[in-house]
Amino acid sequence: MPQFNRFRKVAFVCLFLWSSASRAAPRPFELPVMKAESSHWTETGRAEESERLCLALVRAYPKKVRCESFGISPEGRNLRVLVVSGSGALTPAAARKKSLPVVWIQAGIHAGEIEGKDATYAYLKDELAKKESPLSKQVLLFCPVINIDGHERFGKWNRANQNGPVEKGWRVNSQNLNLNRDYAKLDTPEVAQSLKYLEKWNPHVWVDLHTTDGAKFQHDVAVMIPSTLTGTGKLLALSTSLQERLMSELTHQGHLPLWYYPEFLKTDDPLSGIENLPDSPKMGYTYFAYRGRVGILVETHSWRSYEERAKSTRHVIETLLTDVALRGPQYVDSAREQDQMKQVGRSQTLGYQVKGAPETVDFLG
Repeated sequence: MPQFNRFRKVAFVCLFLWSSASRAAPRPFELPVMKAESSHWTETGRAEESERLCLALVRAYPKKVRCESFGISPEGRNLRVLVVSGSGALTPAAARKKSLPVVWIQAGIHAGEIEGKDATYAYLKDELAKKESPLSKQVLLFCPVINIDGHERFGKWNRANQNGPVEKGWRVNSQNLNLNRDYAKLDTPEVAQSLKYLEKWNPHVWVDLHTTDGAKFQHDVAVMIPSTLTGTGKLLALSTSLQERLMSELTHQGHLPLWYYPEFLKTDDPLSGIENLPDSPKMGYTYFAYRGRVGILVETHSWRSYEERAKSTRHVIETLLTDVALRGPQYVDSAREQDQMKQVGRSQTLGYQVKGAPETVDFLG
């Protein structure tokens, strides 16, 4: 009998210790499943989902992520940005102290063209779980939906020529203003507040994620870097080499990328040719190119499925952020050189005329 009592005591102690250990070990925090994921990439979530994801990533990775508001939309919604870095540098001062390159990526400026939001969130959910990541060698500023009011004007027919998602947002904001024509005049609170926020960070790379509007062709993604045309010095060299690396890597991944926007000189007439000129600085990516930064416009093909477009966008993001991680000092040096250039006494081009024979390029109709 005494032996049985001792056994019961030992068994009870073991059971108690096992139970205590079970309670002490917290479960891994599970990130919310996006509507895009649960619908097999046929739908996208509303603003509330993006808000939950932003806060959930902070809870899961408090040393790597901040969820900040850089302003308020005309209809009173938070304009969110995620500050992400595996280095722990989550403030402008910390990033400068470590000489880290800073990359701004925004989605949903035309809120019906929304795969950038879901693709980048999916990338972050996977990448932040890794011990080694390109995010450890840079700071990523991700704005999931800059046109948040337009995003909430949900409808099935907002972009009738676009292949998914089932419902999507509206092109302009609640004031019926096109945010991507506002970088030179700053009439919209969304753009004005984003630039005010970026004064603190002074990013080295600025990226805008879009979807094309019309023509049908085989190419699935276009990546435009206007500083390959407008840049000087280190910025020109960096932009040109980056464009070449992006085209090469995306092709290797099975894409059919373009380095120019596939817009015909004459509507619906491919034989009229394509003009490759820098856009007006009223558009964000060109505005930042003229400010001496690597501005990038990404355009996926509207005829492709939502899943295909999200995959193309994610591959561009992965390739770009890997390049920034590998060549961080080049991005920092390029921006420093541009900032130190004196404008006084330099000639300024006010107008120009394109001359010379047209260049023949491969275009898969």
